[in-house]
Order: sequence, then structure tokens, then C-alpha cells
Amino acid sequence: MVRVKICGIRSREEAAWAVEAGADALGFVFHPSSRRHIDEESVRRITSALPAFAARVGVFVNTPREEIERAVRRCGLTAVQLHGQERAEAFRGAGFPIIKALQVPGNTGVSLASERELKEWQGVAQAILLDSTHLGQFGGTGTAWSWQEAGERLRQIADAGFPLILAGGLTPENVRRGIEETRPYAVDVSSGVEKEGVKDRDLIREFMRRVRGKQCGE
Repeated sequence: MVRVKICGIRSREEAAWAVEAGADALGFVFHPSSRRHIDEESVRRITSALPAFAARVGVFVNTPREEIERAVRRCGLTAVQLHGQERAEAFRGAGFPIIKALQVPGNTGVSLASERELKEWQGVAQAILLDSTHLGQFGGTGTAWSWQEAGERLRQIADAGFPLILAGGLTPENVRRGIEETRPYAVDVSSGVEKEGVKDRDLIREFMRRVRGKQCGE
């Protein structure tokens, strides 16, 4: 079964919607420049009310390891997503699971990490997340990338032993196609379940229905 992470959670209400819809993980963006940024105290209030089975993922961009370790302790994070130009060596031996995000240019073909970069993260990261990118932005762009062109790189990721997390422009309308074309371990959505920049309960429910292979109204 494909797992689901709802990213960019900013309130207890949004977290409750994600959990009730069946999401496996919730993402909290610690990057100050993101419009979905949330501070440590707010994350603590949200995670304290979550059921034990809901994974809590902190999303960081070029943040020093010591600051990340502090957030993990204070906020009860169960995993960390690194979304910048971090070096694997700096996180070797970390006491928490790591998701390493690699970016592809939206709608401009595929240009993924080299095999050398994948090897660098072996033994350090537990999964690779592929997301679209725009100049000056680190994820959350709401732009899909060309899954059809990524076959060779997806095989390289699989050969390197990494589970794939698919992100970038996913919506209730296209998530099934993305799953069928990339066969990911999990999918990650943020803007695709928002209206006017705010998480929407009905869109979250519909996204989960489509991931589970159900149509609207079932």
C-alpha cells in the first residue's frame, strides 16, 4: 500500500483532518522563508495531540545538524526531511530517520541527482523524495514534473536501495497516474490539498480516496 504524507501542516485542525482521512505522516516546515513555516512551539502543541501511529516529519533547508537535533527532541519528530544542499557526511550517525529530497525542474525535462550523490546518501538516508523546483524555492511549488522521462533515474534510485517518495504538483486528479508511472513507496502532498493557501478537509479526503484507488463518493 502506498503511504501518504500531508506536508505543510500548520494547525491542530489541519492535523486532525489529515489523521482522520488516513494519512500516514504529517510534515511540518521549519524553513523560515516558506509560507508554510511553523515555529517549534506550535509544532509541539500539534504533535502532543497526535495519535502514536501518526509519523511526524520535520522539513529543513540547509539547517545545522545541532538545530535539527534540538527540534527533534523538543517537537517529538519521528523523521527529518532535508530539502537543501546538505552533505550526507554531516548527518552520518544521526539518531533519527532521514528523507533526502532531490529536485527536478518542473516541466523542463528531468535532471536528477548523479549516481555519486545517491551513493553518498547510502547508509545515511532511509528514503529519497523527488520534488519539482523553481529558482529560489525549495519544494512546495505545486508544479508537477515529467514522470514519463524519469525512468532511468527512478531505476537508479531503486538500485541504490532507496524507497521513493513522489512529490511535486500532486493533486487528487493526478496522483493515481503518478503512482502508476513511478511505483513509489509513498506520496507527499501540500499545495494539492489546499484552497487559497490553506489546507482543505474535502481535498485531503479526496486525495486519500484516490491514493487508495477509490473514486469520488465511494
